[in-house]
Parts: sequence; C-alpha cells; structure tokens
Amino acid sequence: KQAQSYRELRADGNDSPFVKFMISNQKYFYFPILLLARLSWLNESFKYAYGLGAASENAALERKTRGLQYPVLEKVAIALHYVWVVAFVSGYGRFSVGYSLALFLLMTCSCGFFLAIVFGLGHNGMAVYDADARPDFRKLQVT
Repeated sequence: KQAQSYRELRADGNDSPFVKFMISNQKYFYFPILLLARLSWLNESFKYAYGLGAASENAALERKTRGLQYPVLEKVAIALHYVWVVAFVSGYGRFSVGYSLALFLLMTCSCGFFLAIVFGLGHNGMAVYDADARPDFRKLQVT
C-alpha cells in the first residue's frame, strides 16, 4: 500500500486547516520541502540496503521478492559514502561540530535543490494517463 495523505488519515475524510494552508501555499513550500527530501532519500537508501525497513509496503514487498542486485557491494558503498561524508564535513577532524553540521546541511540541501529542479522540470509537465488508456512506451517517452 502506498503512503497515505493527511486527508485519508482523517476519520471524516476532510482536509484539516493545516492541509488547506499547505495546499493553498504549496508554491512557496515546494522547493523548501524538496531541499529536505534529500535527507529522507539518504535515510531510506540506508534502511533499504541494510534491510532495516521500507518507506512503503510496496517497497518492502519488492525488497522481499527481488532483493538487492549486489547486496554486499551496495552495503559497502553506502557505508563508504557515509564515512567519506563524515570525514569531509568534519574537515578530517579540524572543524567544530556546529560547522560540520552546517556544512552537511548545506551539502545535502544543495543536492536536494538541484534534484528538485530536475524533478520539477521533468515531472510536472507530464501528461497523466488512466491505466486502461496508457499509450505504448514510445509515446510515453515523447509526451
């Protein structure tokens, strides 16, 4: 099952004042939320590779049935990535904790921003098709 919206989680099925506020102001929150999405992607990639949970029931089912293509390599690569990031943001032991945290957030949010630009341009203008009227692969790539 996919992640549920706040509307689906409410007993009456109506939007809360918070949801109404976020929807009416989403043009202001789109990029700031995607800046922080990179933090979620880092967390989920670690959890998925090490089998510590999944973001959705679909991801858990896929992990269970298909597994990882290169399980040892993926775990080692993620571990090396995190070791390198910690070493880099700490200035190899020279920077303060506050400076290191600020550098980590700057790196992560910058990456999230660049991914948001690509994601926004590549996905927001795409046509939406019903499952039973979905065109062939070639037409999907062009539209």
